[in-house]
Amino acid sequence: MSERDRKPRDPDLRAFLQGAGQSLSLAGNALTEGTGLSSQLVIASVEVEARVAMEADASGALRVHPVSVRDLESKISAAALSTLRVQYVAADSGPPESIVHTPTRNPREVIAEVRGRADIARLEAILGKIQITPTFVAESGHWLVTVTDPEGRPVREIVLPDEGRE
Repeated sequence: MSERDRKPRDPDLRAFLQGAGQSLSLAGNALTEGTGLSSQLVIASVEVEARVAMEADASGALRVHPVSVRDLESKISAAALSTLRVQYVAADSGPPESIVHTPTRNPREVIAEVRGRADIARLEAILGKIQITPTFVAESGHWLVTVTDPEGRPVREIVLPDEGRE
């Protein structure tokens, strides 16, 4: 995609994800307005999938270029597109201090599980040596795993349950 094809409003990946998350939050709040229910009860989990063109700008940040049907018909090959799949999970805004989990697995076990996934093996074949960084989220008892490319740019984030907890 050339610089002239990219519109100035094309967001970077982080801004795209934040905007989608904020939209989902607003939708949940609108659905529960006046009911006394938490929006998390209405929208507990949402998966968003989009076909987009992605490119790195001069600073290395990934930019997301929305693609229309018209673009596909005229100038962009479907094979050149990326599938951006994101799962949003509702999180409690403030769990009681007394709910803190301890991990049942260690980081090495989580890294081994993630490294054994077919999608991660494919990323490593394409990008080269990737870095896998697991972080245990004590409030929810889950692992947040960040996968970065050789330049340190995040390419995937995965939420995994802590084994034996779910």
